[in-house]
Amino acid sequence: MSLADTDSPPAVHETAGEETLFAYVSCVYVGMIVASFAGASKVAGLPWGLKASVTVISFMIAQKLIDFLNEIGHRERAAALINPTLLASVVAALIFYLSVHAPPDPHWNDLLGERIAKRLPEMKGLFHGKTIAEWTRSVVHSQDGYEQVLGATWRLLLGGNIAFYVSTRLRLPIYRYLQNATGGRESLAWLRTLLTDQSVYLVDTALFVCISFWDVPGLFRFFVGQHAAKVFLSFVLSGVYQLVVIAYRKRRTAAA
Repeated sequence: MSLADTDSPPAVHETAGEETLFAYVSCVYVGMIVASFAGASKVAGLPWGLKASVTVISFMIAQKLIDFLNEIGHRERAAALINPTLLASVVAALIFYLSVHAPPDPHWNDLLGERIAKRLPEMKGLFHGKTIAEWTRSVVHSQDGYEQVLGATWRLLLGGNIAFYVSTRLRLPIYRYLQNATGGRESLAWLRTLLTDQSVYLVDTALFVCISFWDVPGLFRFFVGQHAAKVFLSFVLSGVYQLVVIAYRKRRTAAA
């Protein structure tokens, strides 16, 4: 049996409910991927000195949505989501770039200070010993933090996009192959998505980490931490995925 086999199960018959479901799943999927790129610059500390990007969670949930579309017969539509999602991430990156480099309003400090002064009795304890002017300056100067979060480097965007594209292109035929190999049995949906995860995440992690962080000290620890986080979350999310598939099948059977 090859990865190209597409004999089972057949594509679902389109209904208004299926169309609505696909619309919601597609929107959440694109949102998750764009959110992953937006937050890619934040790295979380893990046990044993390991590190991982916080976007692991949103990215993995998005990949489960692709598996779900594959599972219920929307294979072609799942594949068709990849390029538009890639385009959406590029457009989002451009908007983030323009937002970061837009000049901040020099009068914002004064406006914010005036509003706070009017509500001062309601905001006791907010300033932590600072004057209103000092506190408002610290808020507005969070522009630096804004730039750090949304001003991702070109390498982060390049690494994330390449990793996303390659891993998703690999994911679709692998999941399809496992679906055929297990006879499409509903009770094994968790195993299909779990094995698909383990098949693609090593490649995905290697691409993302090596392109985005190749000159960062502790690259190996970051790679190990990123992959370990994905393996752990894969087991957790595979159980949730199984429950979602069962609930979908029951609802579809009841509506038939």
